[in-house]
Amino acid sequence: MEFGVLGPVRVWRAGQETVLTGALQRRLLSVLLLEPGKPVPLPRLFEVVWGSDLPPTPRNSMQAIVSRLRREIRDTSASVVASDTGGYQIDVDPDLVDLHRFRRLARNPATLDDALKLWRGTAFADIEDSPLHEQLAMRLADERLGALIDLHEAELAEGNAAAVAVRLPTVIAEYPTSEKLVELHMLALYRTGQTSDALAAYEQLRARLMSIVGAAPGAEVRARHVEILRADPRLLQPKSTPDPCSEPDQLPTDIPDFTGRTRELALLDRLTTGGAPLVISAAGGVPGVGSSALAVHWAHRNRDRFPGGRLYADLSSGAGPAEVLDGFLQALGVLPADVPVDLHQRSTLLRSQLAGRRALVILDNAVDTQQVRPLLPGADCCVLITSRNSLRGLVARDGAHRLELGPQTD
Repeated sequence: MEFGVLGPVRVWRAGQETVLTGALQRRLLSVLLLEPGKPVPLPRLFEVVWGSDLPPTPRNSMQAIVSRLRREIRDTSASVVASDTGGYQIDVDPDLVDLHRFRRLARNPATLDDALKLWRGTAFADIEDSPLHEQLAMRLADERLGALIDLHEAELAEGNAAAVAVRLPTVIAEYPTSEKLVELHMLALYRTGQTSDALAAYEQLRARLMSIVGAAPGAEVRARHVEILRADPRLLQPKSTPDPCSEPDQLPTDIPDFTGRTRELALLDRLTTGGAPLVISAAGGVPGVGSSALAVHWAHRNRDRFPGGRLYADLSSGAGPAEVLDGFLQALGVLPADVPVDLHQRSTLLRSQLAGRRALVILDNAVDTQQVRPLLPGADCCVLITSRNSLRGLVARDGAHRLELGPQTD
């Protein structure tokens, strides 16, 4: 079952759309979907559903609305819309709600277009006479605007000025006072030889702002206008500002006098060509066979194979999966404020950040499978795991390869 609020409130079961017939059911479902898995207290639900016009027995009336909602979405076991002490919650994976899927996809430049395709119109479009939903819709419209700006900035940086110049007028019609969108449109027009149109776009923005908000354009778009008037040659080239976090390198220092393990190094070369994790374990659980040194040395020898970055975590330090994911995500350029609190969401975001990137992840001194599994990226990456234990669960469930180390003989 999937849910949508980025447009009219909708439910899809096996691809079939369900239109909720009751306005009160739509209000209730929409607020539960804002935070899946989190109880919403009854006073909050009363406010969302009825505002100040409460029925004589709001608890009983709320139970009736919940029952009707469950019937409409065929939640016969009450396992989706669940009651909680003093409230209700919806127990679904956040990624099954278009709002949360949009936010996840919008964090990754490679999936911005997919994120924006989730929008079907104004958020909560079929919820009327609700100041709360109007405020929420405005905030979500701002999030969509931010994603649109990021998308078109990325396309300009990739040299797609012609496509941006054609597409942006439609977007600007939705956000007529967005100075950043107009600035990007001016730049796209200038780069495609349409200087007079770029200058006209600025004048149209100035007129709109004076009419709607009674203010002149801000400093950034004014500066862009002056640069176009002066035919600044820098405008013709996409800005090249490499992100210092785009290729993180967390590898420990290599052992300069590493010798031997020729057979194992060759096996690592062969076993890391696919996308399956590889567990380097000590034969019989005997410590001190050098699995960590082998993994790090092999990583330094093969660093050019992983232009997407090289992530490393020592799991013997006591850090849990959530803390390790926080470090990985920040190394990949995710701002601390944007790192989710939920472990599953952090794990999902890591996979999104590494999607399409050939990166290496070393998980050193792992204790068990539960410690490792949330840290596994997608199939594009190579994962080396060292452990005194065999981690058979990774082999059985995740298709991991195993390389068992005995005492060094060469």
